[in-house]
Amino acid sequence: MSDNSIHESAISLSERVRERFKLGARERFILLFTLFSAMFCLLFVLLLQNRQLAEHIEVMEAAAIEAAATATVQRNAIAALEEIIDTLEKEIDELLHPTPTPTITPSATALEPSSPISTARATVTPTRVPLPPHGTPTPTADADAYGLTAICSISVTNCRDATGAPDGRAAEVHPGGTIILDMGAGNGITNGRGEDLAFYEWWDSSANGVFMDHVVIELSEDGNTWYQIFNWGDGYSHPMDDFSFIAAFSNDDDGEVSDEFIPSTLLYGIFPYPPRPSGILIDISFVDGSSDVVYRYVRISCPDGGVDPVQVDAVARFH
Repeated sequence: MSDNSIHESAISLSERVRERFKLGARERFILLFTLFSAMFCLLFVLLLQNRQLAEHIEVMEAAAIEAAATATVQRNAIAALEEIIDTLEKEIDELLHPTPTPTITPSATALEPSSPISTARATVTPTRVPLPPHGTPTPTADADAYGLTAICSISVTNCRDATGAPDGRAAEVHPGGTIILDMGAGNGITNGRGEDLAFYEWWDSSANGVFMDHVVIELSEDGNTWYQIFNWGDGYSHPMDDFSFIAAFSNDDDGEVSDEFIPSTLLYGIFPYPPRPSGILIDISFVDGSSDVVYRYVRISCPDGGVDPVQVDAVARFH
């Protein structure tokens, strides 16, 4: 068979195939309808899925908004509860530890000591130091470690609140007033290792510390001869001021001002009143003859020029 015959046969076969698969008007309509229906179904499925997705997104957004609103309500409720708790704590603390009333009333045991104040001190060259390198006092909670009885002048309010262990209730010694604490026979203050006594001012709950007012503290063996061991308000004085635990406040820029704030973190406190330390530690080793003397009496006075009354919660001995 020649090449021409093969070519002709191929052309003839192609024409027969084209003629066989040639679509008429009816077939074309059916095909187009089928394609249109398929596209419509696909579009419908896509629209349905898009609507479901939109609804899902709306549900999620509504849930998120509701969760945010719930969280806001919870935060507001917690803040309100915290405010109520703070108010209740302050009211409870005020009930348990009321602020001393600054009124002057005569005391039933009003006695004014007539002996003059002596300031017997060791002779040392003045040198200013921030805090004395003292030892650690021996904590004690014995009942006889505190003032047992008190003798107050007429310018003292709530005299008996200065006796016993520190409890947040304080006697108020107004300017010119004096209070004498009797530690009891055989229970006086002696000079030992480290600090020898603690003077507890009134602890201020709102400030978490004490506000030091002008005050003079003296010791006596017999109630006649007195030795000054602490004086807040006369300016820095060596060596006496260097033997208290707040020497740095006495020696700072403003000196010994009235209502000097001292935080509780720098103060002393032991059982039964450790959560609110307000004790000022004092070492009496600088006093002449203190090594073999038992000081039974403690005299606390507010100078005539004092601005505010001195609050005395307690005096504790360590030796």
